[in-house]
Amino acid sequence: MYKTILLAVLNLLMHVFLALHSRFGFSIDVVIISGADIVRIAASVPSDWQNNNLESKSDVLYLLPDVDSKDIVSTIGYRQDIEKMIYVPGSLLYYVLRKNQSKSSLLKLMGTPVYNA
Repeated sequence: MYKTILLAVLNLLMHVFLALHSRFGFSIDVVIISGADIVRIAASVPSDWQNNNLESKSDVLYLLPDVDSKDIVSTIGYRQDIEKMIYVPGSLLYYVLRKNQSKSSLLKLMGTPVYNA
């Protein structure tokens, strides 16, 4: 049964990857996440983290296997004074006040080994 599920996931991954490549003309990494994992990750988001247009921003970053590690928080350069990050296997939960968003660690990710993984 596990082999059948694994083959189905790999087949889906390949189809999505090829469809994106065909549509956009370049390779795009793809992560397939089960419904159970999405529920588990969503349940880990603190209830006081809001995502609204005026005051704060919350995000879930789904991690590729190469960077899926509890070390991701320190690797990114997390700034405790302005943002909050929580590693949950398969993802990174992120929260920042809008007034601090321009100083966010996530803005400095582009071009880094983590971003390019």
